[in-house]
Amino acid sequence: MFFRSLCTLFVVTMLAAVGCSQNDGPQTYPVSGTVTYEGKPLKEGQIAFIPDTTKVNVGPPYSCKIVDGKFSGKSTPGIKKIEVYGSWETGEMMQMDDGSGQTPVRKAIPSKFNELSEIEIELKPEANEDLAIELK
Repeated sequence: MFFRSLCTLFVVTMLAAVGCSQNDGPQTYPVSGTVTYEGKPLKEGQIAFIPDTTKVNVGPPYSCKIVDGKFSGKSTPGIKKIEVYGSWETGEMMQMDDGSGQTPVRKAIPSKFNELSEIEIELKPEANEDLAIELK
């Protein structure tokens, strides 16, 4: 009885281990690099890798945080549309409507670099490191 319980426990453990090691989604690879806007690192934001379905490139989109101009994450290989979102303080000061003070003005990345982006990159089925995304 003890031996049969031990064998059952072993088989269940092995099946669970095999099930956990299987990848249920598409194969992803590391992506990392830098994002600059007008020659300066983007302080914070998001970069998205959107599959170009017109080029028979299917799969989910992936995104990474941008911190101090750098990003790191994962994506599937293929032709990707790049969308960058972010904002920054311009250093310009602005008078509040109630006259109570001034706050730095924040500006956003123009839509030609996100929703209307035409930036494309081909990610290889391997590590894609040191990508340089320059927004001008």
